[in-house]
Amino acid sequence: MTRTPQERVTIYTPGSALRQPSRLLADMFRDIWRGRGLAWRLAVRDISAQYRQAALGLMWALILPLANTAVWIFLNSSGIVQVSETPLPYAVYVFTGTMLWAIFMDAMNAPLQQATAAKAMLIERMGS
Repeated sequence: MTRTPQERVTIYTPGSALRQPSRLLADMFRDIWRGRGLAWRLAVRDISAQYRQAALGLMWALILPLANTAVWIFLNSSGIVQVSETPLPYAVYVFTGTMLWAIFMDAMNAPLQQATAAKAMLIERMGS
């Protein structure tokens, strides 16, 4: 069988990629950089699909953190929660923290949600 120059041949060896961690990290970051366009399109698709059916649409992405911020401002002003002075105005401080926490939690939950959504496809693939 003759191979054309464009065909790539993958040769598996018993050597582990963990023996060269710097090369492993460089390869990982190179793959992330190459996939940035796809990641952006998938993120846009998922966000638009998530809010497409909602009555207020994309506004829900801001309404929930704003409502959470309002609750924290109320708790702070009523004395239930005492927060010392911050370099930022308290509302900006709480809103930023709320948004960062929401982004972190979404990043932690997204892989599990995607795997759960693709359960049928994964089970079918494992069975063959």
